Amino acid sequence: MSGLRAEEVGALVEELADLLIGSRLEKVYDRPPHGFLLRFRRAGAEGAGATRLPLFITTRPDTSRLHLVEEPGTSPPSPSEPAVELRALLGGTRVVAFDQPGGDRVVRLRCIRGRAEAPRESCEVVLELFGRRGRLLVVETESRRVRFVHGRGGIAVKERYRFPEAPPRRTGETWTMPFEPRDHIPDELRAHPTPFHRFLELRMEALDLRLAVEERLRSATTRLRRERKRRLGLIEKLDREHEVAARHEEWQRRGELLKAEQHRMKRGEASIEVTDWFAPGTPRVRIDLDPRLAPSENLERIFRRARRGKKALPELERRRESQRGELAELEALLSSLSARTAEDLLASPEPLVAAEEWLGSRERSRPPQRQRADRGASAGRGGTPSAPRFRRYRTREGLEVLAGRSAKDNDTLSIRVARGNDLFFHRAGRPGPHVIVRVPKGRQASPESIDDAAFIAAYLAGWRGPGDERVVWTEAKHVRKPKGLSPGQVLTHRTREHRVRFDPARIGALAAPERSDPPAAGLGPVGRGRGQ
Repeated sequence: MSGLRAEEVGALVEELADLLIGSRLEKVYDRPPHGFLLRFRRAGAEGAGATRLPLFITTRPDTSRLHLVEEPGTSPPSPSEPAVELRALLGGTRVVAFDQPGGDRVVRLRCIRGRAEAPRESCEVVLELFGRRGRLLVVETESRRVRFVHGRGGIAVKERYRFPEAPPRRTGETWTMPFEPRDHIPDELRAHPTPFHRFLELRMEALDLRLAVEERLRSATTRLRRERKRRLGLIEKLDREHEVAARHEEWQRRGELLKAEQHRMKRGEASIEVTDWFAPGTPRVRIDLDPRLAPSENLERIFRRARRGKKALPELERRRESQRGELAELEALLSSLSARTAEDLLASPEPLVAAEEWLGSRERSRPPQRQRADRGASAGRGGTPSAPRFRRYRTREGLEVLAGRSAKDNDTLSIRVARGNDLFFHRAGRPGPHVIVRVPKGRQASPESIDDAAFIAAYLAGWRGPGDERVVWTEAKHVRKPKGLSPGQVLTHRTREHRVRFDPARIGALAAPERSDPPAAGLGPVGRGRGQ
């Protein structure tokens, strides 16, 4: 499925328009993945209480839609950045129009603040339901500039929005019979106040459940295949080590032969020829030596190799058999999943659950990988990794500016390194690095320092002009990272906005010369560290 048909969108709008027009938006909630719940409040008639209308909107691939829901559900502990932005843009607004522009798979919700005859502010919530993934936008009514984008790309904040044009009719194309979506509503739902919304909700819940099982099946299969590849490589490595260890008797015999000829050995020899008294016919054999070692050290090296092989052989055999048993279990799980479809697993999920539990238990028991000290961090004294090597700059006032190089660096910089008096900067509405201005205690950053840091944040996020760019900033004490957010994502409060103009030579003037960072000319867009 790819979104909804235009007739279905029309039926949804027709059912909801009279209920929604005149209502007020109370709050916006997260409904992961890719979704939001907009809770509207409609005043009741005389003597009647207010009615709440929970409208669900999602841009999830293959199931983009909007409809009323019976059960509002629960929200994550902390709102996401898009939900916070929607609350700021739409909170407290009143709906004055709800329609389907051009009769296409587009829904428009016009909202105002203030009274209808003298609104202070007007915007439109536009939901595009065509394509594999939908797109949710908030557009200024007068200027048509985009204030918010979520879902499919192709347009950015501050760009002007135009409603998509319907595809032209090709020559010779024939029209199909009209499609009436209400004909598919079951009889038991026709008495519902919004029957098509309820019918779509039930249908899409079943589709979401099937897609979730398909995603779990793909994920489990991919993880099992990756684990099988890892196990096969480990078994191959154990086989090689076992083959070497199994030659411990051969190394012991070489040591005994060398021991008898030790008086003939000299430092600097790469090999020596001795008589093999243990072989039939006592042939002459050549044994390789390390020319850097003394005769006694060469002898000890060979005996040590024999001892290590003899000692390691039982453990290598045990580990090899254990890995082969694990591989057999893995192959059985993979075989059981390969023969199942999503419908099979909805009816009987035991194979999928068993595979996920098996993977989870193995991943939990696996020791954590040691982090390399030279990857994003420099080694301090005693070999202890120090703080990551952030990009470093200096403002015209002389304050130090730090910028993250990755999503994990952004978290470290904003949550662990920054102090309460420091300032946090991030390019508005775009992914990019977190930028921190170190402000000493008792001081305040000058307007020049704020302008310099805002320029650095916009530049490192890929902005190269023309015109000006919007950067949000706040004190570091107003930046937090609740559990569950992805690397590089944070929540900010009490943010302010600063606009900067592009100057291609400015970034080089701000780079700190005393640091061994890359030159300014090599700085490009940073697309990984996404902040909020």
